[in-house]
Amino acid sequence: MMSNIFKTTISTLIRNKGYTTTSIFNNSSRNYIANPISYKINLNRFFTSSSNNTNNNVHKNELSDRDKINENKNENIDQQQQQQQQQQQQEDLNSNKHQEYDKSKEFHNPDGNFKDYKTEAEEKQSKSEERKDFILSLAALSATWLVIKTYIYEVTWCQGSSMQPTLDTNNFILINKFTRDFQVGDLVTAISPTGGYFVCKRIRFIQGDKIMVHPPHDDPFIITIPQGYCWLEGDNPETSRDSKQYGPIPIRMLTGKVVCRVYPFSLLDEPIPKSTTVKINSD
Repeated sequence: MMSNIFKTTISTLIRNKGYTTTSIFNNSSRNYIANPISYKINLNRFFTSSSNNTNNNVHKNELSDRDKINENKNENIDQQQQQQQQQQQQEDLNSNKHQEYDKSKEFHNPDGNFKDYKTEAEEKQSKSEERKDFILSLAALSATWLVIKTYIYEVTWCQGSSMQPTLDTNNFILINKFTRDFQVGDLVTAISPTGGYFVCKRIRFIQGDKIMVHPPHDDPFIITIPQGYCWLEGDNPETSRDSKQYGPIPIRMLTGKVVCRVYPFSLLDEPIPKSTTVKINSD
């Protein structure tokens, strides 16, 4: 049984290959009746052909693998070329940008680095905004200084000898213009009743005081200071023009209290010089 199957299989394979199948096997006998040499040759051809087919398949597989490798290489080369092109384009852009910056030194920072590039219109707009900011800042500063000078504090300078030895010519004083708390002995500034200028004097007496006045070149007289008024005198009676000449002045005409002497600096806490005007009523 096995011998017949083997014979049939060999015969079928040889027919498929195109070889002669006559007298290879005797179907009615199990004995081998074909030419041994012919059989060997036919078998050799059969196995050689099978081997060639196998080799062809292996060769095709190798070619397929090579093609894949070549395709991968080509893809890598394309990617590298694209990266190089992108890098070259970026370098060209940077080069053009640097050339624009090199046209003027004002586009460089002090450390040598490039500033942010701005167009001419942007530069003009930036400069215009800077000018506006400067003008607004200057206006705000001026307004603040004016408010402080008018209503709070002011530094001014003195002229004349009427306040010697306390104050002298070209002394600078700081005036508190906000306070309205005036006391006897305070150094104050006021609007002169004989003109539109300011004077610096000392409050000697206030409303309700009855005083005897000894003018430098006139007879003494007695006066009671009315409500809402005060009596001002300079520390140097020989050269001072004050209430001895123009009488009491309204307190509303006082513009501020002297805080200190700025130059040369002094708190002005020296003893108050004596006056020839005397208070004759008791409190």
